[in-house]
Amino acid sequence: MSNNLYQVEVEIENANYYPTTSDRSVLLDRYTPDVISAKVSSGNTIVNPTKENSSNSTPFMMRNTYLKSVTPAGEIVEFRMKGSSKQTFTYTILGNNPANATLSLSLNSPMGGTDQIEIKLVEKK
Repeated sequence: MSNNLYQVEVEIENANYYPTTSDRSVLLDRYTPDVISAKVSSGNTIVNPTKENSSNSTPFMMRNTYLKSVTPAGEIVEFRMKGSSKQTFTYTILGNNPANATLSLSLNSPMGGTDQIEIKLVEKK
């Protein structure tokens, strides 16, 4: 984006036919949401979205065409996935230590399982 400011898009896919949480359990408020936990390396900061933006997906435009919806993400994101679907999250990171900037993500889904990834942030040239 600019000096020491990074934007990372992460796409999560539920390849299963069934959602990670049933509609009934959501209706009864008896469910455990899927959670993404994000951490950055020392000297860097995740810019948490404002309350107004954190729950709303916004269309991402490229060449005047809506390609997908992205959800601004912070250190902890709770969500649910429908069956056979994808969801994209966008992290904004302030890199005060850009030489060693990394983003570590951990996904925990009661129905979908767990996963982890570490992403090294580099500047485009």
